[in-house]
Amino acid sequence: MKARHLLESHVKHINILLSHKKTGEDGIKLLLALVPQCPLVVLTKQGERWLRFCAQVINSGYCARAKIDACQSMIIILKGLPNLPELQRTVLSKPAAPLVTDLAAADSLWNCAALECLYEYLKVSPGQCLPHKTVLEEHILGYLDNPLTRVGQSDAVSRAGKVFAALPLPGMGGSGAQGRAEARGRQLTQLLAVAHSLMDYLFDGIVERESYRHTREYTIHLAPLESLGEISTDPLQTRLAAVTRLVNSLKFIAEMITADVNESVTIAPHDLLGVIFRLLQADIRTLSKYLSQEHKMLTFLMPSLHQHCLLLLRDVLLSIGESVDMYFGVIANLLLSTIKTTTIDNQPEWCTSGQQTRIIAYSVMSTVVEVSCGRHQPNPYLVTLILDDVIPKAQRVTLQNKQTKGLASLSLSKKKSKKKGYSVTVADCGSNTNPLPYLECFSRVARVALSLIEALFTYATHSMTQKIQQLLQTSVMSVAAAVTGVTTIPITYKDGKTRAQLYKTLGSIATHPHPGCPPSYTMIVHLLQKGHQDSDTLVASTCQAALGSVSFIMANPKICSLMHTMKGPSHHNTGEEDEEENLIQEDENIISPEEKKGKDRVSEDQTEEEEDKVEEEIEDIDKDDMVEEEDAAENGEEIEKILEEEKEDTDKEDMVEETEAAEDMVDEQVALEKDMAGSINKTHDGDEGSQDSAPTDERTIAQHLPSRKKPKLSHNEEPVIGPTLDEMLADFVDCGPDD
Repeated sequence: MKARHLLESHVKHINILLSHKKTGEDGIKLLLALVPQCPLVVLTKQGERWLRFCAQVINSGYCARAKIDACQSMIIILKGLPNLPELQRTVLSKPAAPLVTDLAAADSLWNCAALECLYEYLKVSPGQCLPHKTVLEEHILGYLDNPLTRVGQSDAVSRAGKVFAALPLPGMGGSGAQGRAEARGRQLTQLLAVAHSLMDYLFDGIVERESYRHTREYTIHLAPLESLGEISTDPLQTRLAAVTRLVNSLKFIAEMITADVNESVTIAPHDLLGVIFRLLQADIRTLSKYLSQEHKMLTFLMPSLHQHCLLLLRDVLLSIGESVDMYFGVIANLLLSTIKTTTIDNQPEWCTSGQQTRIIAYSVMSTVVEVSCGRHQPNPYLVTLILDDVIPKAQRVTLQNKQTKGLASLSLSKKKSKKKGYSVTVADCGSNTNPLPYLECFSRVARVALSLIEALFTYATHSMTQKIQQLLQTSVMSVAAAVTGVTTIPITYKDGKTRAQLYKTLGSIATHPHPGCPPSYTMIVHLLQKGHQDSDTLVASTCQAALGSVSFIMANPKICSLMHTMKGPSHHNTGEEDEEENLIQEDENIISPEEKKGKDRVSEDQTEEEEDKVEEEIEDIDKDDMVEEEDAAENGEEIEKILEEEKEDTDKEDMVEETEAAEDMVDEQVALEKDMAGSINKTHDGDEGSQDSAPTDERTIAQHLPSRKKPKLSHNEEPVIGPTLDEMLADFVDCGPDD
C-alpha cells in the first residue's frame, strides 16, 4: 500500500510539472524515467494525458532535448498499445494531423527521434495517416539529399527509409496480404527506377559490361539535381549531388526490404539484384583510365558506392534465402572482382588501402556461403586472399629518410684530443622504426577473414577440394600456434575478439571434418588448452566451448562418420578392392598428361564404335523377335504340344537321375546334399533351359559340409544307408508334371 501511495504521488507531481510551461522540461525528464517501469493500470489511466502533453511539447517551442525526451516517451507508450486495448481505442479515435506532420518536418537536431516516433505511430494507426500521405512522402523523400555519413551507420536517412516503407498507400486493397505485398512492390519499383536513372547520369560515357533494361520512369516527386536560379552550374557539384542521392536511395531500398512492418514484398529478384550488379561491375581500375574530371571524381567515390552496395546485397541475400543459388555465380565473381580492386600490386605489408571494402566483402561472402549452404566450390584465388589477411603482419616497419646532399650533409665537431682543430664528418642516412599504422584495421580484417573461413568449414566442407581444405587447415593451425603461448602476441592479434574468432575457427575444423583430410585432433586440443589459459575472458570462454565439442567428438568417433553417411549412401569396399583402386590411382599419376589425353581420345573412339555395334545388334534382335512372335502366333497350338512333351521327358529324366544318385549314396552328409539338390529340382521342374538357383534357406550346403572329402569310417561305425527307390518314388506320387 505504501509503494502504491508513493507511485500515485509521483504521478501527480509529474502531471503538475507538465501542466506548466516553465516546468514542462523537468516534467518530460521525469516522465521518460517513469514510463518504462510504469504498471499497465497506471498507463491505461494516464496514457492519454501523457500523449497529449508530449504532442504539446513537440508542437511548441521547447528545446531540442525536451523534444527528444517527448518522442522517446511516446515511442515507449505506442509500443505498449497492443497490451492496452482501451488506450489503443482512444488513440485510434483521435486525428493524427498536427502530430505526424510536425514529426516529419523535424530539423536535424532531433529528427532521428522524431522519425522513430513517426514510424511507431504509422504502425499503430495507418488509417488516420492516409489523408496526409502526400505531405509525409514529400518530407521523407527530402532525406534522399541528406549529406553522406559513415558506411553502415544508422542515421536519419535510414530511419526515413523505415518511415517510407511504412507509409499508407491507397492501392493496398485486394486479397489481404497479397494486395499489400503487391502495393509495396510497386513502391519499391519506384526506388529502383530512381537508382537506375541516377546511374545512367553518372555512367554517361562509360562502357558498361552489361546493360539492364529496368524502367527509368517514376512518379515520386524529387527536387532537381541542379539548383534552381543558378546561371552556371558546376558539373562536379551536380555529380556529387547525384552520388549522394544514389547512396541514400540504396539505404531506402534496404529499409524497404528489412522493415518489420512489411511481411512480404512482391518483386522479381532479378530487378532487385540488377541495381547491385550494375554498380559492382563498375571496376575502379577501368574507371581510372578515363581522364575527365567527372570520371576522376566518380573513381574517387566508387569505393564508398561499393561499400553501400555490398551492405544492400547482404540484406537482399537474407531476404531471398535459398533462391540465391541461381545467382551465386554472378555474385561470387562480382565479390571477387571487388576484393581484387582493393589490393595493389607490390604493396607493402603495412598498406591499409581498401581494407574497409574488403571487410564488408568478406562479411557478405560469409552470408552467401551460409544462405546457399555451401553448394558451390570456393575460388582458389579467394582463398589465397583470405589467408594473406589472416597471417600476422610484421611487428614494426622501418621508414628511411632521404639522404641530404651538399653542405647540409656535413657536420662540424671538435676533436676530443688535446690538439686544437675540428673534424668534418658526413651525416649518415637516418632511419626510424615506428609501429604499424591503424592497427585496428588489420585486426578487423583478420577477424572477418577468420569468420569467412569458419563459414567455409561449417557449410562448405563437402564442396571444397582436398587441396583447399588442407591449405586452410594448416594455415589456421600454424597461425594458432604462432599466437598461442608466446610472450609477445603478434600485433594483428592483440585484440581479444580476433583471438577468440581464431580459436572458434580452429574448433570448427574439428567439428566439421573433411572425409579426405581428417584434422589433427590432438594438435587442436593442445592449442585450445593453451588458449584456455588466455588472460582475456572472451578467449578463455571460447576455448572452453570448443574443447567441450572436440572432446565429445574424440570420445564418440562415430559422430563424425555419421554426418557423412547422412549425406548419401556409403560405399564399402573390401581390402582387395581398396588396393586395386590405389594401384589404379598410382598408375594414373605416373602417366603424363599428354599420354593420358591420347588414351582418353582412343577410349572415347572405342566406346563410340562399341555403342554403334550394340545398337546394330539390338536392332537385329528386335527384328528376329518380331519374326518369331509372328510365327508363334500362327503355330501356337503346335508349340504348346511340343512344350508339354518336352516337360514330361525332362521330368522322367530327372526322376531316373535321382534314383541312380540315391542308390550311390553312402554318407549321411552326401545324402543331405543330394536331398537338397533334389528339392531344388522339384521347385524348378518344367522350366526348360533354366539354370539352378541358390536355395532360399538360410543354411547352405557349405554349412552342412565343412569339407568336401569323404570321412573315413571306423571299424565300429556302420555305413548309413540312404532312402530306397520306393521311398523316393512315393514322394512324387501326388505331384503333377508342372510341380
